[in-house]
Amino acid sequence: MGIIKLSDKSFGSSFENSIIDSENLKNEILPKSISPDLLNSEEDVRVKIINPYLESLGFNLDKDTFHEETLKFTIGTREYKLNLLGRSDTIIRIEEKTSMVVEAKKFNHALTRRDWEELRSFIYALVNDDETLPRYGVLTNGHKWVIRDFEENEWLHFVPNKKLILSTFSISSFVSKKERDVARKKVITKDNEEELINLISKTEGYLRQVGYDGERAFVELAKILLTKINEDRRFINDEEDRFKKDLIIDLENTLDKSVNEIVNDFFENAKKHFRNIFRKDQIININDREVLLKIIKLYEPYILYRLDFDLFGIVYEKFFADIFKGETGKYFTPREVIDFMVEFADIEIGEKVCDPSCGSGGFLTRAYQNLRTKVADLGIDEENLKDHDLIQYIEENCIIGNDIDPHLVTLAKINMVIHGDGWNNIYRSDVFELKDSPLTDWHNTIDVILANPPFSIGVNGEKLKDYKFGKQNTYKNDDGQTEAISDLLFVERCYRLLRPGGRMLIVLPSGWANNPNSQYFRDYLYDKWIEIATVSLPEGVFKPFGESGAKTVIFYLKKPYSEVETQDDVLKVNINSVGYDHRSKHYKKIPRNDLNTVLQTDEFINFKQKIYLDREKDKKYRDLREMVNKYGN
Repeated sequence: MGIIKLSDKSFGSSFENSIIDSENLKNEILPKSISPDLLNSEEDVRVKIINPYLESLGFNLDKDTFHEETLKFTIGTREYKLNLLGRSDTIIRIEEKTSMVVEAKKFNHALTRRDWEELRSFIYALVNDDETLPRYGVLTNGHKWVIRDFEENEWLHFVPNKKLILSTFSISSFVSKKERDVARKKVITKDNEEELINLISKTEGYLRQVGYDGERAFVELAKILLTKINEDRRFINDEEDRFKKDLIIDLENTLDKSVNEIVNDFFENAKKHFRNIFRKDQIININDREVLLKIIKLYEPYILYRLDFDLFGIVYEKFFADIFKGETGKYFTPREVIDFMVEFADIEIGEKVCDPSCGSGGFLTRAYQNLRTKVADLGIDEENLKDHDLIQYIEENCIIGNDIDPHLVTLAKINMVIHGDGWNNIYRSDVFELKDSPLTDWHNTIDVILANPPFSIGVNGEKLKDYKFGKQNTYKNDDGQTEAISDLLFVERCYRLLRPGGRMLIVLPSGWANNPNSQYFRDYLYDKWIEIATVSLPEGVFKPFGESGAKTVIFYLKKPYSEVETQDDVLKVNINSVGYDHRSKHYKKIPRNDLNTVLQTDEFINFKQKIYLDREKDKKYRDLREMVNKYGN
């Protein structure tokens, strides 16, 4: 069988185009069709569909697959273990060489870009002893498939059989020891997400021991994590990995410096590279030698630079939310909602993405990851990706954030640093101020706004004069001041930020969509915006993240290209389950996630194709795609 590659001519991203139904695979033998009622877990898909199918392709599952429960990694001079329990992977190893990884997802799980990112990270960690990369990666839920050839950087239309793997055995991609060590640290970090969160809790406990809690603990933790991130960046760039307890003790003896002084030398280096996050005169204030060494020891196995999940969003919500929330109406946006909104927005490479009330930066980091993966889909290898012109363009021009809280701005910047870069255009300002505001410089330029603004907070002062809803529909607060509701002013500000044709996905209380008393707001929307879609979320979506039982809706709105553009049909989506128990005060995952499922329904695919064709009329997108073609080849 020759290599059958997928066409890149259809609409959407190359990842979307790579998803194949079982019946459309180009293999001579197709996977068996099994009733969904018999497929209740990832393991069911692996055992009942994937493994029998691999046997039909010539693999001997007793001889050709890896069966250990743990995988031992050597990173530098230390050995680490990766627990494989709970992973639904079939790892193909022929002659003790890993050649292909097949990862199972639940039958009713819609395959997402995040799933692919996680599988790709795992594959890059499974470097063979001869420093070759496993050639093939397969992601499937039993009825849809994504297959990639990592040697050719191409999506495939078939699952490689044993004969093909043996014929291509000697031409796998080589990776350096440094790439291998970096990949292994990444996969240890990713596969121990809960453990890493527990390390934050332990760090908070150590800081409390030496008198740091609340806001002071947050500031010290942020300094330490930025230092760790910078040391990881150096490690990735082939410099010495210095964030090690033993190495710091050696430096303590040879340089005749205290542990605090050595760590502050590292922090100084971090401040120079990541400018304008901390003041030049700020230092790490923890002087207790043993506590600092304990904290450093905690993070040694992990790599926080270019992290694949929103660690700082979790840090904010679990440990420091009380510092920020107060009376501001701020609530952590669940990653399930963030992932959905980013996928729903279908951001294109080169588009400017903004969150005017970014908090810890959850939307911005996910959008940045999404764009990085789309650039990687062009066939650019991991080693060259970080320096690629398109990545540089995204980092310098395409991620714009803002928040009024200085700590949250610091958090958002470090969160962006964790995920790569792109922190340069994150500002501290009052989103409702138009004068002397850094956001005002971006008016009429933003392509995509993703936001979950503080709900229904009173806004007062001179700035109300600059807003339609600051002059109308106001009320008197308890102090006799004239106030307007923040939701309305926020939508107005976003209208100014968007360019004609730009779009906004925003979470708002559902009353704005259906309360009879809110008709004036809906009249404004129909007058000024084009409504693309409305997604109703179940009551209590934010309950595990601040005990808010508010029922909310995601508005997908477009700023018209011109006054003559008319309203078209609106996509209406009603979500009942979001992947966690929205009735509980505590975050607890559940199997069903309608947000995930809706992304691959026929209705949604048709919706995205319609949106894509609409963009074809917009010169901005033609220019963007020309830029991508220029730099992506």
